[in-house]
Amino acid sequence: MYNNKSNDTEKVIAVTIEKIKRIYASTAIYKFSQGLKNAETDDFDSAFDNVLDFFGNKIEEDALKIECSGDEVNMMFLDFVRMLSSTRHLAMCVFVNGNADVDTVKRLERFSGWSECFKVVRDMNKHDDKICIYIGFINWFDGEIYDVDYTVNVIM
Repeated sequence: MYNNKSNDTEKVIAVTIEKIKRIYASTAIYKFSQGLKNAETDDFDSAFDNVLDFFGNKIEEDALKIECSGDEVNMMFLDFVRMLSSTRHLAMCVFVNGNADVDTVKRLERFSGWSECFKVVRDMNKHDDKICIYIGFINWFDGEIYDVDYTVNVIM
């Protein structure tokens, strides 16, 4: 819990960060994709297949599950992802409930440039502003080789 006091008002911000096994993350993503399968197209299914492939096969054994609301995304999540992506290659899947702010969703979509696998899905059937984010660390042998990685290997 984080207390943010400003202008004589107190706002309690609750962010849950949990270390989970990748099987739990891939199972949650699979269940969510099956719930939307009837309403969506084949393109949508293939995008989920890519995410499931990363979370099922290409990430390390442990993953992170973060639950927060739009306010927390604005306050801390950007710095958190920057910190993680500075040393590791990431795969991310984000589930956003229906009442989340559009600006928050757009802010989350900016993270696609910082991860090899990225998917944001909005669930309009849930009427709160809760956001659930799964982050996996890609195995070194499955990750793309970035120029930075190449430079580090050449110098060292």
